[in-house]
Amino acid sequence: MQSSIRSVLLIKNKETALSAKRLKLIFTEKGSSIMLRFPQHTHDGRAKDGENWMSLEVSRAVVPVERVAVGRIACSQSMAAAGAAGGHSLCPGAAYRDIGKYVLITRQWNRTAKTIAGTGYRKKVRSVSSDFLNWSKPELAIEGLDLRMQIHDMPVVPYAGVYLGMVGLFDVGASKQWCELAWGPDSIEWHRIQPGKPLIPNGAVMGNYDWGCIVPSKPIVRKDEILIYCGANDGRFMAWRSGYLALARLRPDGFAGYEQILGGSNKTCSVTTKAVSVVDNSLCVSADVAPSGFVKVTLLDKNNKKLAEGNLVTTTVSDAEIEWKDGFSFKKLKGKKIKLKFELRESKLFSFSFNQ
Repeated sequence: MQSSIRSVLLIKNKETALSAKRLKLIFTEKGSSIMLRFPQHTHDGRAKDGENWMSLEVSRAVVPVERVAVGRIACSQSMAAAGAAGGHSLCPGAAYRDIGKYVLITRQWNRTAKTIAGTGYRKKVRSVSSDFLNWSKPELAIEGLDLRMQIHDMPVVPYAGVYLGMVGLFDVGASKQWCELAWGPDSIEWHRIQPGKPLIPNGAVMGNYDWGCIVPSKPIVRKDEILIYCGANDGRFMAWRSGYLALARLRPDGFAGYEQILGGSNKTCSVTTKAVSVVDNSLCVSADVAPSGFVKVTLLDKNNKKLAEGNLVTTTVSDAEIEWKDGFSFKKLKGKKIKLKFELRESKLFSFSFNQ
């Protein structure tokens, strides 16, 4: 490929037959457009699995907007390690209203916007394709709260029925970047979780390998932990800096949780859900619990009438089944709508789920 090509996203479809369209590339050429390529055919019509690539109509532009810079790839930890800047992500084709389609979330850069650090404004846009060749006009997906705090990149991962975005938050004033969290029900609508609070913060000491920049990749979800590989830098974003490969670890379901922040150790807080449908035979929770803390679960009907109370959860657990007082059988609620009231003391609730 030409030297002007950078920031490559490699996609491998799950087709069983070897075909030229099993592998796909999305990349930036000359820093201005997102382009497509497919592998070349061998003499028998099969692809060489990425050894040689052919242009698609001399590199078809996917997002011909004012200026688009594409960089660190959601699916590639090696690119993050190499310190590539920017970010695009290809969402799975199960997004709401886009079943069976490719969903590309990438960065749009307005080079003329005025900021405290000069010019340039970054935001994430979304484009959709059913065939990987023809893409919809990009629409805004998510942006920062102001011109200083800009969203530079955002790898996306489907998780627990929603989409999570690893927000690369770029402070153009301080010239530093860290990782925050966003979520969306369908890859179209996005919500920030505690803007300004890092999921993966920078190192505290200037010169540390992660003091200047954290560039996250797509999380790797395992049964007992979540791994997030990151590109890390010891200097400011807009300066010469050394690059490192870093690894952040989260407990299962540990992206975000509810916890008491005021009141002291002898106080409790409570969170009550909207009415939810019981889809299985038991209720499970994941929570961190201090030695003197607990999580208490109370079941309510739609009119807030108490149905049952669970035994206290007094230790840190992952997907632990709630046991009920007075011999209550949770199975009889299957198919009904209920509310869940969680009372927390010196604990953090990460998730609840219905399981067999």
